[in-house]
Amino acid sequence: MNNTQLTDVSNEKGLIGCLNCDQFEVDTLLLENSNATAGSLISTQGANNVELRNIKLSGYQYKIAQFITSTVSLIQNLDISNGKQPLEFSDSNILKITNCTFSNNIEIATSKGGAINIVDSSVWIENTTFKDNSAYSGGAINFACTSMTNCNLNIENSKFLGNNAQVSGGAIYYNYNYPRVTSSEFINNTAAYGPDFASYPAKIGLADSSPDEDISLKDIGSGITINEIIKLAIFDVDNQIMNLDHSSQIIILQKNTSEAYIKGTNVVSVDNGIAKFDNIAAVAYNKINSSEFTLNSKSIDINKVNEVLGESFTQKNLHINFRGCQPGERILGDECEACAVGTYSLQWNSTECTDCDLNADCLGGNKISLRPGHWRRYLNSSKILECIVKDACKGGFVDTENDSSTTNSQSTHPTNCAEGYTGYLCSECVVTPDIKYERVNEHECRKCPNYLLNAVQVVLTAIAVLLFYIFLVVINVRKTDESELSTLLRILTNYLQLITVSVSMTSDYPAGLVAITVPMRLFGGSTDAFMSFDCFIKESQVKPLFDSNAIFKLFLMSFLPIILFIIIALMWVFIRWIKPAWCLNMNRALVISFITIVFVLHPKLTERSISLFKCIEIDEGYKAARVDTNIECFSPTHLKWCLLVAVPILIIWVIGCPLIAYIVIHKEKNKPNSKIMGYCLVLYQGLKPEAIYWEFVNTVRKIAILLSLLFELNVAINISLIILLLSARLQIMIKPYKNFENNKIEFLSSMGGVSTIIGALVYSTYAQHDILNSVVFTSIVMINLKFLIEWLFGLMMIYQEKNKYALLLIKCLAKIMCKKIPKPESKMTKKQNTSLKTTAKKAERNRVESTSLRKSK
Repeated sequence: MNNTQLTDVSNEKGLIGCLNCDQFEVDTLLLENSNATAGSLISTQGANNVELRNIKLSGYQYKIAQFITSTVSLIQNLDISNGKQPLEFSDSNILKITNCTFSNNIEIATSKGGAINIVDSSVWIENTTFKDNSAYSGGAINFACTSMTNCNLNIENSKFLGNNAQVSGGAIYYNYNYPRVTSSEFINNTAAYGPDFASYPAKIGLADSSPDEDISLKDIGSGITINEIIKLAIFDVDNQIMNLDHSSQIIILQKNTSEAYIKGTNVVSVDNGIAKFDNIAAVAYNKINSSEFTLNSKSIDINKVNEVLGESFTQKNLHINFRGCQPGERILGDECEACAVGTYSLQWNSTECTDCDLNADCLGGNKISLRPGHWRRYLNSSKILECIVKDACKGGFVDTENDSSTTNSQSTHPTNCAEGYTGYLCSECVVTPDIKYERVNEHECRKCPNYLLNAVQVVLTAIAVLLFYIFLVVINVRKTDESELSTLLRILTNYLQLITVSVSMTSDYPAGLVAITVPMRLFGGSTDAFMSFDCFIKESQVKPLFDSNAIFKLFLMSFLPIILFIIIALMWVFIRWIKPAWCLNMNRALVISFITIVFVLHPKLTERSISLFKCIEIDEGYKAARVDTNIECFSPTHLKWCLLVAVPILIIWVIGCPLIAYIVIHKEKNKPNSKIMGYCLVLYQGLKPEAIYWEFVNTVRKIAILLSLLFELNVAINISLIILLLSARLQIMIKPYKNFENNKIEFLSSMGGVSTIIGALVYSTYAQHDILNSVVFTSIVMINLKFLIEWLFGLMMIYQEKNKYALLLIKCLAKIMCKKIPKPESKMTKKQNTSLKTTAKKAERNRVESTSLRKSK
């Protein structure tokens, strides 16, 4: 049929057809008011050599062509648009469809294939355009097969543009053999599932990866519910998730029942093609390292998939690699069991969970939440340590392995440090480009103030303490004879130094007691005022020469006696220059100044140099230097600074100077009119001749107490108490001071130290006993207050005749202490006492001279 025109022709069964014919051709067909309402415009059955050419139809509302068990040699130059029925091939062999255009066709009868519906047929399509066609499935082409035999679809150099399917296959839907598509374009095709292609369930894989990739889970604990949700999906032949599937199920089964098995829910229904396994565990027998599990679904026809994809295709199995029982678990048969709340395990393959420490709350597994004031080094550290400064450690739990948060700069350890603190035991001060903290006292941190404000603060504090030193020096230099004032000042200085050491033993003292002792510690540890410039050191150029600021400050402290001596020596030179009468003997002034400086600095020099040797436990088998916990104890670095800094301080200042002073006094004490003894008067004034070495006893006492701090707290406290009680007993026996009241005052100073150290023991051991703590607090305050009142009373007694206010204060203090006021000596009595003293001195001098003369003979 060539150049055929049909006008006003209508037939329900069709207009043009061929049954069992050997050749059938239609070329250039025109329709005018003609249609086939039930059949097809063109239909063949059992025909051979069928050819269609040059047919253009638009808006034809019925099926255009249907080929059943036919062989179509060629369909060429068809332009079919705005139709409502596609071409349909059934059990046919179409050699070629070429140079055709199908656009805006909508399939409404079978809901399959907006342009072409292929059923059990082999079709070759080339150079053809499918545009804006739509159907329920297969917006452009529906390709249906019941077997692989004689059912193929090859598409070459064609275009699929803007086709749409309501459900699946925006361009092509197929149910068996997949189309071979080459050099073709798929643009803007849409569908609820499969915008370009849609098919049938074929594979199972992880939802967030390709089903052709291996499926494996690593580091799974035997019997432990897998933390992560395993999302398995059903994929089609084109590796698309069957996202419209809401009924299929995926099942996980052990491949070898002698190796492992699944525990928990191993069958899960899919939702949008994805099954979520969130309550599943795998149990490994005999501690095997790995095992395989099969993935199955009844919705997958394995035989069909293997036939289509070939023998090379194999469904991926689930590979599970087992680990041992990790920290936070224990071994229980073939399984690992997570430690319950209140217990923990920190080592691999633990056989039991350990009960929680009293200083922590165990959250289960390996999570240990520390209570405030405590610290530990690593997540696997069972050693819980008390912080040097309790308020520096907030406690809690920081997961340093899984928490990438950087809000806390100290999150390198599983303990929260307070603001400004970091490092081991939260004992270091935070230093960042934006914010800096400086160390105050031993391990407390405070925010660095404004640079100028900090400079003013350091300078003013240093000046105040320097004036204190100058005051002590001037008092001792001015008095050529023994002075009660100098004696009382020496007792007070010893007391302040003792209290400073006692309070530093523990951080458990109540805040009120610490606040009360602040003024005492300011002067008792007065060197800190000169060393409190961490904010300057952090910016200094000498910083690289030292491992830490603490070492640098100790190094500077070794020169502090010399620096202070130079300052005060310059002061004497200046005084001698402007007022010679105030400094008649420069040598005496300089020697007394040096002795006074060393005497006051000696305890702090001793404490700081000894502290460099003190180690503190950071973890099992690891200790660090207490002065700087970043330095490992007895490491080459630690030993280097001990030898270069601490040892010279000990040799020169701590041992050397007192030893030289002792030797000098011992050598000169029997010499009459010895100038050197006059220079050393500050060390023995107010003491009886037979107790001239008492100040050296006090020095040895201080050194012994400071050495005890190298031991554990309880040991140090007990040793210190023994030392203080022995020295107090010795003082009662000897009564070293000429003035009985001074013996009493010194004894009270020892008792003040004893009470404070006992407080350290009570507060560190019985922190929760409020009543006991209150009693101890009251006792400490009362005993130390008793000392201060007695000392002040003794001081006022010196000035009672010179100052009416002193006498008034004496009366008030006497009433407080229920004490009688000693009557002042009359002028005659004073003269007699002075005469007696002079006579005694002459007699003593004559005795010494006689002894020397006899020895010379």
